Amino acid sequence: MSRRPRSTESPVSLFTFLDVLMCTMGALILLLIGLGIKMRPEASTVDRSTPAPAVVPSDAPSSVEEEPPIPAAPQYTAEDRERELAERAARREKLYADLSAAVTSARTDRDREKQQLRERRRIIAKTERKLKEAQARAERSGSQSDAAHQARVTAVAAEQKLKELEKQIVEQIEATRRNLDLANRKQATASNEYALIPYDGTSGTMRRPIYIECTRHGYRFIPENELVGPEHLDGFSANYNPLLTGTQALLRYWNQRRRESGGQEPEPYVLLIVRPSGSLAYYLARELLAPVGANFGYELVEEDWKLAVGDPDPQARAVLRDAIDVTVEARKKIRETLAATGGGRNGLLTFNNNHRAISRGDLAEGLEPSGRSPNGDRRRGPGNDDGASPGDRK
Repeated sequence: MSRRPRSTESPVSLFTFLDVLMCTMGALILLLIGLGIKMRPEASTVDRSTPAPAVVPSDAPSSVEEEPPIPAAPQYTAEDRERELAERAARREKLYADLSAAVTSARTDRDREKQQLRERRRIIAKTERKLKEAQARAERSGSQSDAAHQARVTAVAAEQKLKELEKQIVEQIEATRRNLDLANRKQATASNEYALIPYDGTSGTMRRPIYIECTRHGYRFIPENELVGPEHLDGFSANYNPLLTGTQALLRYWNQRRRESGGQEPEPYVLLIVRPSGSLAYYLARELLAPVGANFGYELVEEDWKLAVGDPDPQARAVLRDAIDVTVEARKKIRETLAATGGGRNGLLTFNNNHRAISRGDLAEGLEPSGRSPNGDRRRGPGNDDGASPGDRK
């Protein structure tokens, strides 16, 4: 149930007062007309019923002085009555017309006053609206003034912070410049580092290399920095050895990562980094890694070249270390099994005091320690024989 809208007009109204006034005047007029009609015939009747004065003969003796004769009252006829009624009707009509004119004038005045009252109310409402707008503008001006003051305070604080930040940046620039100068001096005195950038020379697709460095000390997985030396390979066969199991563990790990990524990860392959002192170890690595069943590449580098490698993958390093440790721990069981079956050490790797494979000596026949042929030319890498792509040297 909705409430009736509150009227904005004044509670004082002239309509009721004028109606009461007109009703009162009309009642008085009717009362006067009725009294006039009632009183007029009675007066006429009294005049007619009054006896005529007695006529005294002129020859009669009179002891009293003769009075002047009283004129006879005029006779009230029907014409006189009609004329009087007509006059009364005319007076009533005139009075009614006057009253009607007065009522019309009063209503006109009332309408005019109502119109003026509405106009005044409209002016008052307009003035109140303008007053409210002025108050709202004043409040907004006050709020804007407060906001401007707050903005000035915030701007001052921000300017102070910017100055402090600028000071810090200048200090950092100076520190960076000093560090850069120090790094440049170190770089000028330090030896150069080389980075290996793998690529597929045939299709141009990227592949993930598993770096194995071949040196006189053995084999080192980089960047995992896990070394497999002669002491780790002694007593193993070409079909089962720490170098093979470590390489297979890394291949499985990176292939699993490739499957989980939906083929986004590059396909892994083995890349042998051969130094001059590790040429014999390279040929032995080819036989030890033959069960992998995948092509692998090689790269010849100088003995004193320092290789720049990235950070190792923690999970890959853990997988590689576990595989090598498990394989080395299984060597004792392999020897016990061979001794129990009477198999001896046929087919197993055996190293002398100089860490050379004496049971696989045929691999080292005719090769110089530098990995060059007797005429001084570098031998063709076996990686090209089995279809593998060598890496680039940078």
